[in-house]
Amino acid sequence: MNSESDINTKKDLKRLKEIMLTNDEWDLMRRLTILLKSFNDAIELLSGGKYATVSFMYHVLAVLKLKVNSHNITIKAIDLTTEDEAFDDVEIEDGNDDDFTIIDGLQNKKREVKVKLPLNCEGKEEQVKSHLYQLLLHYWQNPAKEGMISALLDPRTKNLSFISGLEKEETISSLYDEYQLLKESEGFTDTQMYIDLESSNSLLADMFTESQIAENEVNEYLSIPQVSFKIDPFKWWAGNQDRFPILSCLAKKYLSISATSTSSERLFSQAGNTMTSKRTQLNPKLFEKLLFLKKNYDVIGGIFPTEINE
Repeated sequence: MNSESDINTKKDLKRLKEIMLTNDEWDLMRRLTILLKSFNDAIELLSGGKYATVSFMYHVLAVLKLKVNSHNITIKAIDLTTEDEAFDDVEIEDGNDDDFTIIDGLQNKKREVKVKLPLNCEGKEEQVKSHLYQLLLHYWQNPAKEGMISALLDPRTKNLSFISGLEKEETISSLYDEYQLLKESEGFTDTQMYIDLESSNSLLADMFTESQIAENEVNEYLSIPQVSFKIDPFKWWAGNQDRFPILSCLAKKYLSISATSTSSERLFSQAGNTMTSKRTQLNPKLFEKLLFLKKNYDVIGGIFPTEINE
């Protein structure tokens, strides 16, 4: 019995040695984890549902491009119809005979990586960065005017330090156009645009009212310093609505929350982790309750009675 156990142990040890990651592979994984964490942080930031996210979009993209950009990257067109990727040199083999996936109604046999063969890690991180950089350029090469105006109207990002001087001038020009269009269409008057001084002395009121009327709200807004990222832009504009009545209306329009599929995709992922191939007989109501508890665990503070937690 002991000899059989030793033989099995040796077989397992041999198998483990064959599939064990090399030091180079571990090092590559650590470096890629650090690189991809920035993308995960970007998803977390832009998928928020309780604060303005559109104003952050192009700033986030600019930071990501800097993280994956390399001076030796050769820019080339991305062909999305192919499966070209940074790990094309990884050898693939067919999976188990009973392991299939359904794609477009067709049954396809799963393919697996040949884990016994070590990966050539030389230059692999740069290849990953190159592919990521090219994809960022492919999908977000030309910033949308709405996104840039949103960034300009966000008092936390109004300096637009993440774009070139020419792009900044174009964005400011677009904001001027929006400002003039709204001013003319809504028929703003000096009485509507500026604070009425509560004073019985008409002369005193005239003196201060004249100094309050700015030639252009955009110029005055651009002249003030950029605020800390901890400041809530909605509260900032609410506090400066009397100072910038027209721009505050534009801020309400452009400082929006971008619609994303992140939350729904996470819900489907959690559902897949709960309803596995070995738990297909779960009662629908029980399945729904399990997902509810998993999704709202942090809110309800726990799923066990207090005396058990203690």
